[in-house]
Amino acid sequence: MKTIILIFGFLCFLALVPIHGQESRYLKITLEDDAVVNFPPGTRFLMEDKNGKILLYPDRLEELDSFDISQEVKLYVFSSWKTDPDVFELKRGRLSLESPRLLAYSKPKKVKKSKSQYGDPIGISEKRIIPNSDGTNDLSLVFDNGIIFYYKDGEASAWLNGETLTIEAKYIIKSPLGTIRMSYDPYTTVIWYVFEKAN
Repeated sequence: MKTIILIFGFLCFLALVPIHGQESRYLKITLEDDAVVNFPPGTRFLMEDKNGKILLYPDRLEELDSFDISQEVKLYVFSSWKTDPDVFELKRGRLSLESPRLLAYSKPKKVKKSKSQYGDPIGISEKRIIPNSDGTNDLSLVFDNGIIFYYKDGEASAWLNGETLTIEAKYIIKSPLGTIRMSYDPYTTVIWYVFEKAN
């Protein structure tokens, strides 16, 4: 009951805190073991010290750009796809707001089209696999063209420059830049994808 009241209080607090200018920047959390977890732009969070004093929230991080953790803290992250917050207990780490890298690509003169290779070149600028206790693995990807893909607990989401993208089946990601067709096996962590540039 105490936990429910605490979470409700945090949500009320966050509802009163405006978020300015970070719609196109995603939240990057670097954990104690240098593992990285990414959350979509506009994700609300709250950090408190061991005495319950609030140290950081979205608008404050927007002012700082980054925040280094050097003491014992609790970080509550309120993602849009979960009812309860993700809770990180940390003694060191870093929070930052990151802009996806937008790179221009030129189409190759000849592209061999087949069932496994077609479309325009696209790379991954950041990739993180997060193991779960049930043997599955969550996935965070940042593509070179700025599209961000996040897979957690069987649910997938994607966004570009702060805008949520439509995902069909498993997984066709549609964006103004084009379409990414990808698959991900949460048990083997095998990723396959191709990118079809918009006309």
